[in-house]
Amino acid sequence: MSKAEWEAIDPKIRDMVVAAFKMAEIDFERDFIVPDTTETEKTTTSPWLTREEAARYSKCSTDTIDNWIAKGYIVRAKLDASKPGGVLIDRASLEKFLRSKVENPKKRVRKTAQSVQGGYRVTRRVD
Repeated sequence: MSKAEWEAIDPKIRDMVVAAFKMAEIDFERDFIVPDTTETEKTTTSPWLTREEAARYSKCSTDTIDNWIAKGYIVRAKLDASKPGGVLIDRASLEKFLRSKVENPKKRVRKTAQSVQGGYRVTRRVD
């Protein structure tokens, strides 16, 4: 159920529903109410992101995005002169770069640590 549909229901009925689910130890509003999508969430199908959107998507700062652009890690497109500083980031190149930075946990090998009695040391497997 969407949040708008939930809020359209009479508050007394909503309270009864929440109370009934609470008796079963279920948080109805958290588990069953879907928040309404905002405009930025609706436009996520675009192949281009602004610097700010790319920073939010990769959970880093816009300065980091600028550094990745300067080093050629991700593809950007410069907008025309009427929008100074207007830069769009290619979503596919950003995703490809981020995936390349994820370490594969299967490449880690557990070895007995000599310095710790009964301990283990995790090292990288050399193929």
